[in-house]
Amino acid sequence: MNNRKLFEDLSSSAKRKRKSKNNRETSDSVQNTLIIKKNANENIKNSKTISEVTSLDIDFEFPSIPKVVVNEKSIDFQKKLARWATNNNIKRNAFTSLLHILKDDRYPDLPYDSRTLLKTPRQIVIQDMPPGKFIYIGLKKYLENICSSLKTIPNCLEIDLNIDGAPIFNNSFENGCIWPILGRIKNLNSHVFAIAIYGGKKKPDDFNSLLKLFVEEFNDIKGNFKIREARVQLKINNIICDAPARSAICNTCGHTGLSSCPKCYIVGKRIENRSAFPYHIAQLRTNEEFRQKLDKEFHHGSCEFEKIEELDMINAFPIDYMHASLHGIMKKLLDLWFGFGTGKKPLYSASTKSRVSQKILKFVQVQPIDFQRHCRGLEQLGNWKATEFRTFALFIGPSVLENEISIEALSQFYVVSHNINNFNSQ
Repeated sequence: MNNRKLFEDLSSSAKRKRKSKNNRETSDSVQNTLIIKKNANENIKNSKTISEVTSLDIDFEFPSIPKVVVNEKSIDFQKKLARWATNNNIKRNAFTSLLHILKDDRYPDLPYDSRTLLKTPRQIVIQDMPPGKFIYIGLKKYLENICSSLKTIPNCLEIDLNIDGAPIFNNSFENGCIWPILGRIKNLNSHVFAIAIYGGKKKPDDFNSLLKLFVEEFNDIKGNFKIREARVQLKINNIICDAPARSAICNTCGHTGLSSCPKCYIVGKRIENRSAFPYHIAQLRTNEEFRQKLDKEFHHGSCEFEKIEELDMINAFPIDYMHASLHGIMKKLLDLWFGFGTGKKPLYSASTKSRVSQKILKFVQVQPIDFQRHCRGLEQLGNWKATEFRTFALFIGPSVLENEISIEALSQFYVVSHNINNFNSQ
């Protein structure tokens, strides 16, 4: 009985405590509500209209955004690496493998693919140029690339151009050919770079179309080309072509014509189905006369290069040394002396030809490796390359021809050899 009474007393005491606590919480809640309403009324009374609000005073800090730090040393290293791959003709797959090794080891800023580093264009615009196709790579991009690493900025960039046709297969133009426009910065001794390439079954029908984009770009950048904010002049120094290419580009008489000399007004004669030019001094051609097209027999039309006003149309096209001197004079002399299957009787006997060939082959046995190509015997004279004619004219000829040909012929050879040597040394 006593335990039951004690339990009831404890229960009633707990109920009284809970009721007292609830009353206090209710009182506090009512009091808080009254305070909130009071503050709200004061805020409404003191608030401004939207038109009166001019600024927001918000005490809030935005999270700081990390700055992107550009590693200039890394960018410079990437440029050097790209130039190394380009100058040494590193294959794309090999260069990509190298980038993987460098990136995983210690250069995390490098890309994984060589095309990203070399900035290889994803699309190449191929244009129709009858009877083939044409792509234009451009001049300015290469100039900016090669000049970006120069320590000393030159006042002028002298550009040499080369335009010539080349067969694609089996040394035969019948299976297709290409006509590239190649460039080189002469005063920087740069590598040869491609500016434009034509490809087709035959040579272009209109060479002015081949040159048009280059001439337009050159005229556009020649006056405002800059290297690190320094203005640099652009100048075409030489346009190097063989005789057929030069006549096609300049739209002039072919090299077999009677009025074909690009330097003077001499008129040739036909002798034994060949064009021969008498040995006398003729009036020299000038740039002004070329542009005026005074010689109707020489000019067949306009040339796209004439749109470059400062270009000298006479002096900018040097005579092709390889075809004029090596495949021209030197080959002609050896053909007259020993023959190589042209059907004409040579001046010297087969035994003399055999002895000279033996001397040539003996020289080859002790020839240094500095020579690009060894001379073959005179039995293969018709297949000799230009470097073989040069080696014969400058090094082998004086010793192997001595006591084998007449004094007059030997003196003639010495004149040719001496002149070739002088021009090569300049």
